[in-house]
Amino acid sequence: MSRKSVAQLAASRGLRHGLGLITAFIRPKLLGPEALGLFALLNLFPTYSTYLHLGARSSLRYQVPRLKGQGQTDTIDSLKNSVYWGSLILNLLLAITIVGYAVLATEDTIARIGLVCAAASVLLVWAFDHRLAELKSEERFGTLARITALRYGLQFALTLGLILTLGVVGAFLALPLCLALLCWSAREGSPPSRQPWQWQQFLHQVRLGFPILMLELVTLSLRLLDKLLVSWLLGLEALGYYTLGTMLLGPLMNLPGAAREVSEPKLMKGQPQADERQRLARHYWRPMHRSAWLMPLLILPAVILLPGVIHYGLPEYGPALTSAQLLAVGSFFLALGYPARGLIVAEHWQASAARSAWLLVPVVMGLTALALHFWPQLETVAIGFSLGYGVLALALMRFLSHRFGHQPYVARALALLMPFILMLALLITLHSLPYPDNWALWQQSAVQLVLIGLTAPLFWWQAHRSSGAR
Repeated sequence: MSRKSVAQLAASRGLRHGLGLITAFIRPKLLGPEALGLFALLNLFPTYSTYLHLGARSSLRYQVPRLKGQGQTDTIDSLKNSVYWGSLILNLLLAITIVGYAVLATEDTIARIGLVCAAASVLLVWAFDHRLAELKSEERFGTLARITALRYGLQFALTLGLILTLGVVGAFLALPLCLALLCWSAREGSPPSRQPWQWQQFLHQVRLGFPILMLELVTLSLRLLDKLLVSWLLGLEALGYYTLGTMLLGPLMNLPGAAREVSEPKLMKGQPQADERQRLARHYWRPMHRSAWLMPLLILPAVILLPGVIHYGLPEYGPALTSAQLLAVGSFFLALGYPARGLIVAEHWQASAARSAWLLVPVVMGLTALALHFWPQLETVAIGFSLGYGVLALALMRFLSHRFGHQPYVARALALLMPFILMLALLITLHSLPYPDNWALWQQSAVQLVLIGLTAPLFWWQAHRSSGAR
C-alpha cells in the first residue's frame, strides 16, 4: 500500500467532511424549516440513485485490477462500456419517471423546479460515480484526491452563493451545477467515445457485484437504522441531537476508508501470487492491527473537544454530548470491520459473507429497540449500535478465519481490544484529574490534549510494529 496515496485520499476526505459539516450547518439557517424539508425530501433521489448500478460498478472496481494482474487487458474496455451503458439505462429510467411526475402530477412551481433538478442530478451522479469507479480501478488516486477536494469545495461555494441569491431554488441548482463542473474536470483520461455494450456482460457484472453491494449495505444500514430508531421511539427533536454524533463518524472513518480504497486494487493484482496465510496476514490482520492502534489517535481528540464545541458553539445541543462521545468511541469497532471487504471479494466469498452479515442487522435493531423501552435515552442507541459494529467486525473475522483453514482468531480478537482498553483508561483518567475550580472548560481541554499528545507515540509505535501476522 502506498502511504502517499493513503495520505492524499485521507486529506481529500478530511476536506470533504470539514466542508460538509460547515454546509450542513449553513443550509438549515439560510433555508428555514419548510424549505429545508422540501430540499431534503427531493435530495433522496440523487442520494440513493447511486446504488442503481445494482453492484455492477462495485464489480468493476475489483475486476479491472484483477484483469490487469492476469494480463487480460484486452477485455477491460468492453467491461467498462457494458457497466457504463447498463447503469445509464437504469438511471435514465428513474430520471424520466421524476420528470414525468413533475410535469403531470405537480402544480407547485418550486416543487417542479426541484424535481427537474433532482432528475438532472440523478444522471450527473451516474456519470460522476462511474468516472470515479474507473479512476479507482485504474489506481489513479492522485486524480481521485484532487477531484474529491474540488467536489466539496465547489459544493460549499455553490450552496452558499446560490442559496443567498436564489433561496431554495439555489439549493436545488447547486448539486447539478456542481456535478456538471466535476464531470467536465474529470474528463481527462476517459474514453473519447463509448463502444456498443453487451447486456449479457452487464448482467454478469451485476451477478458478481450485487453481493459486494449487499455487503457494503450492511454497514450503511447500521449507520441509517439508528436514526430511524431514534426518530420512531424518541421523536424528531431527539433525532436532531443524535445526528450531531453521527456526523462525527464520517471524519473518523476517513483514514480507514482511504486505506481500504488504496489497498483493495493492489490486493486484486497480487492475490494469485500469495498463499492463504500470506493473504490473510497482509490484507487483513495487518490492516486490522494498524487500525486498532491508530483509531484512538482520532477518537481521543474528538471526545475531548466535543464538550468545548457544544458549550461554546452549539449550546442548544447540550443533550447530544454523551451520545456523541459514545458514538465516537464506538467508531473504533466500525473501523475494524473495514479491512475484511477486499479479501472477501478477492476470494469470491461476498455472497456467503453478505448472508451472514445481514442476519446481524435485525438482531441489533431489535435488541436496541427492546433496550429503549427500559432506558429511553440517546445513550442507549449509541451503545447498542456501537456494540453492533463490534459484533459485525467479529462476525467477519470469524468468517474469514474459518474460510482460511480455520485459522485461530480468538486470541487476535482479544489482542485488538488492548488499544480500546487503553483508550478508555486514558479517557477515564483525564476526566478524573483534579483541575482547579476556577479553570474554564477550554483550559481543561487544552491540558487533556497535551497529555494525549504525550501518549500518542505509544499508539503510533504499536501501530507500525509487527502485528505478528505472518
